[in-house]
Amino acid sequence: MIRKELPLPEGWEEARDVDGKVYYIDHTSKTTSWIDPRDRFTKPLTFADCIGDELPLGWEESYDTQVGVYYIDHNSQTTQIEDPRVQWRREQERMLKDYLVLAQEALLAQKEIYQVKQQRLELAQKEYRTLNDVWKHKVGSQTSLVSGSSSSSKYDPDILKAEIATTKSRVNKLKREMVFLRQELQYKENGYQTLKEIDLKMSKNHCAYKLDEAQAILNEMKTIKKAITSGEREKLDLIQSLAELKNGFLVDKGSQSDLWASNTSLASSANSLSRQYLNVSSQTDISGNLSVVSNNHLAEKVRLQLRYEEAKRRIANIKIQLAKIDSDAWPGVLDSERDRLILISEKEELLKEMRFISPRKWSQSEVERLESEKKQLEEDLQAARDTQSKALTERLKNCGFVSETPSLEGLREENAKLKYRLNILRKSLLEEKKKSSKSMININAQIQEIFGTAIGAAYPELQNAPLAVTPSQQPKFGDYQCNSAMAITQMLKAMNQKVSPREIADKIVKNIPTNELVEKVDIAGPGFINVHLHKDFTSKQISKLLVNGVQPPVIWERKKVVVDFSSPNIAKEMHVGHLRSTVIGDSICRLFEFVGHDVLRLNHLGDWGTQFGMLIAHLQDKFPDYLTVSPPIGDLQSFYKESKKRFDEDEEFKKRAYQCVVQLQNKTPNFIQAWNLICDVSRKEFQKIYDCLDISIIDRGESFYQDRMIGVVKEFEEKGLVQVDEGRKVVFPPGCSVPLTIVKSDGGFTYDTSDLAALKQRLQEEKADMIIYVIDSGQAIHMQNVFSAGRMIGWYDPKVTRIEHAGFGVVLGEDKKKFKTRSGDTVRLIDLLDEGLKRSMEKLKDKGRDKVLTAEELLAAQTSVAFGCIKYADLSHNRMNDYIFSFDKMLDDRGNTAAYLLYAYTRIRSIARLANISDEDLHKAAKETEIILEHEKEWKLSKCILRFPEILQKILDDLLLHTLCDYLYELATTFTEFYDNCYCVEKDRQTGQIVKVNMSRLLLCDATAAVMAKGFDILGIKPVQKM
Repeated sequence: MIRKELPLPEGWEEARDVDGKVYYIDHTSKTTSWIDPRDRFTKPLTFADCIGDELPLGWEESYDTQVGVYYIDHNSQTTQIEDPRVQWRREQERMLKDYLVLAQEALLAQKEIYQVKQQRLELAQKEYRTLNDVWKHKVGSQTSLVSGSSSSSKYDPDILKAEIATTKSRVNKLKREMVFLRQELQYKENGYQTLKEIDLKMSKNHCAYKLDEAQAILNEMKTIKKAITSGEREKLDLIQSLAELKNGFLVDKGSQSDLWASNTSLASSANSLSRQYLNVSSQTDISGNLSVVSNNHLAEKVRLQLRYEEAKRRIANIKIQLAKIDSDAWPGVLDSERDRLILISEKEELLKEMRFISPRKWSQSEVERLESEKKQLEEDLQAARDTQSKALTERLKNCGFVSETPSLEGLREENAKLKYRLNILRKSLLEEKKKSSKSMININAQIQEIFGTAIGAAYPELQNAPLAVTPSQQPKFGDYQCNSAMAITQMLKAMNQKVSPREIADKIVKNIPTNELVEKVDIAGPGFINVHLHKDFTSKQISKLLVNGVQPPVIWERKKVVVDFSSPNIAKEMHVGHLRSTVIGDSICRLFEFVGHDVLRLNHLGDWGTQFGMLIAHLQDKFPDYLTVSPPIGDLQSFYKESKKRFDEDEEFKKRAYQCVVQLQNKTPNFIQAWNLICDVSRKEFQKIYDCLDISIIDRGESFYQDRMIGVVKEFEEKGLVQVDEGRKVVFPPGCSVPLTIVKSDGGFTYDTSDLAALKQRLQEEKADMIIYVIDSGQAIHMQNVFSAGRMIGWYDPKVTRIEHAGFGVVLGEDKKKFKTRSGDTVRLIDLLDEGLKRSMEKLKDKGRDKVLTAEELLAAQTSVAFGCIKYADLSHNRMNDYIFSFDKMLDDRGNTAAYLLYAYTRIRSIARLANISDEDLHKAAKETEIILEHEKEWKLSKCILRFPEILQKILDDLLLHTLCDYLYELATTFTEFYDNCYCVEKDRQTGQIVKVNMSRLLLCDATAAVMAKGFDILGIKPVQKM
């Protein structure tokens, strides 16, 4: 039923204000509301319940002629520009990621609990089998049950029966627990995987949740909320149970004390008794002292011992539950805390059971294994207790439960003051640097500084006041917009200060410091501050650009940046899959180099591994004189396939291949020479492609890190971070479900070891401040594991060193499947580039360019269009997404393509040339001519040109190069608007002679071309003057 078909509730009335806007009067409570009371029955109550573009109860989308669309929350009486549905979705993504980290830790803990319980079950089963064997063979005998024990020893069959029954009960109990654990583990893994897939989809595609996906997240959140809200009640019940259990335990303890007092030897024998059963192998030690104690007393003692252990277990379980409920005070960690406590408890139980196993039952190797396991368990247990204690202390510190000494407080205050003074000094130095620099100014950053100063002066009591400055979405209302007033309203409201956003905006405006950048500001709508740039400032900045060229924005500190990209495998050809890493990585390097950082471009070649054994063996057979005569390996791909076929089919060849691997790892000279020959052939083929695409890169393959891997493994072992799993040495980084295997069961190293060694080398030897890995998104989990391991071992602090995986999607064919040849093979990259050259020449000839360009100019245009279009087609898409490869689309000279931009660039460059104005004339005019910005299109173009530094800054932050492509397309279309409306060169219509040259406008053309050229350079595209 729609809202208007419902009657208003009793006592409600609909009315209109002076502007005709509908509101509602509640005569019962004598209040008014903008919210229709019927909305409670027809609208979703929360954003989680919304479908499509719905807004929940109390929210309204509104429009203001000056600021455009904004949103009103009648519930909190606030307004904002950002779409709240986008905010909600972003917050859900953040919450989901946080939850996934915790869920991953819980999964790891539960898997380890399962493994420990499995060990306990195996131990119990073995003990049960032993007891049964003893019973079968000695059922009628009262002599010793174990060969080698004293023949005079006696044993009560009732106790043996009790032991067997107890052990059987424990085996069954452990089996039931394991079935339950297995089911719970499977459920959690399925739930985690579902949420992980949702998170991956949201991160890659940035699309809305489907209903079932939103429901999955909502159910998880409801489960957590339910656990928290019922916590206090459960806690009271458990405390009461614990009190009752303790009272019962004291009674039991009194009974035991009496029994113990009756015979001291029995008390002394307690340490020889198992937790739940008597140690069968140690009856010789006990039986002699038991002769003065009746069998009834001994049986009673066993029963009391069992009750005592059962009471201990119940207490332990209650403590675990209490800890779980207490952990609700720390939202989001209850599962991992509970599982950690359970794991400690399980390990303690296993350790006790192993301690009471007599060595006389086992062979020497079994004894050694058990002792080793006991020692490892003791170490794990101590580490777990330490970790638990440290975590608790840290949480208490964070919550203020641990008092700090006055001296520490004093140091902190002094440190805060020094930090504040340092920031002021740094800002002053940066300002001086900007004034004396030829660099372009980041206008957005400058406006942020201006408003930061204004907000600080207007509201000095606010710490970390929000600073929201963005380019205006509607330029007719201003050039930039500050939206901080709405957020500050909420901060003041929390401080019991009720001020409207518009009043706040007015106060901010009054405190704006004097500056040359802003001409005027005005307040629109509920509190949006529109900023208008000063034309004199803009004109001077364009002149500065023309005189000094396109210079990078000022950076405070030059950093060492390592970029890992391209990375093909030796003996295999580069294919279309390598295109993205190569092109994206090169562009990232060009950007960081342009702004002034020290960039190390690394090619992490796959030049080491077992495959080289078969290649060397095949080389020895096919070219036996390879050491003296360079082998003519023309097609390395075919060479690889031949050796692989022999390896799969010929057992003798396979053995030789393995022997070659051993010789290579031992660095035998002849084998190293053979390996170098194969690598050199590959490198030459790779270089042909790098030359075509104008890529500079330093080869540093996996072999470079081989000698460093032993040290990496040793460091992890020394810090107690290595676990042994079925002969493998693995490392579990925090927050990662999949371990890193650093040593295989055969003793060999892995890609994980190589990547860890590379990370350490780049941090400690190269002294990198930033490392960027340009690797496909399929390696995301692996890379995060490597980074997490690096943080865990202390190689770097993420607050100081930035390490980032710049992942990317795959290249698709026009059928939206992985790009393949017609035969289904992977497309060779060299073939793709050749096809690009062929098609670009056809396109140029179709346009008749072969008739107006010289042969040299035509060849330059062909190369520029072919490789420029291939690169731009890749870079113009968000790297996180897959994209469809189409020569027809990328060579289209309409729309956001390299072809269009290259044609636009040559057209701009030709304007001055056709007016007979040389580059020297333009450079001279730039120093003498004032840039006039009277026409609307002149003003729009100049502002677009000056946005270049802020575009670059955004890419430096997020490494998304499609932003630059979008900007260049916007600049080109803005120039077209300018050129169509503003004559740069006027000619006589009859004679065609030049009548007038508008030098100011010609300089705007030159500035546009200069920025486009620099943008092309960062993208790795070479424009030409004529096309």
